[in-house]
Amino acid sequence: MGLRNSINNLIRSDRPESPTDLIFLFGMLVLLDLQVWAALTASTVPYFEAMLIALGGYKCVKVGSDYQKERKADGGTPS
Repeated sequence: MGLRNSINNLIRSDRPESPTDLIFLFGMLVLLDLQVWAALTASTVPYFEAMLIALGGYKCVKVGSDYQKERKADGGTPS
């Protein structure tokens, strides 16, 4: 897959490389870097829990959206 296709997939929300996945991935990398920095400097990251909860919420919305799309594609049959 070329760079152009990858960028197009980031724009489209029905692909695995959706913007919410990108936000979650970069957000988790930033939080990991912040924790490493905090450990090296013997300090704490303010509002770390709030940032973690926000990223978890973004991922929950994405998973729920994917679940609803799959359910509509299956005809909405209850399991």
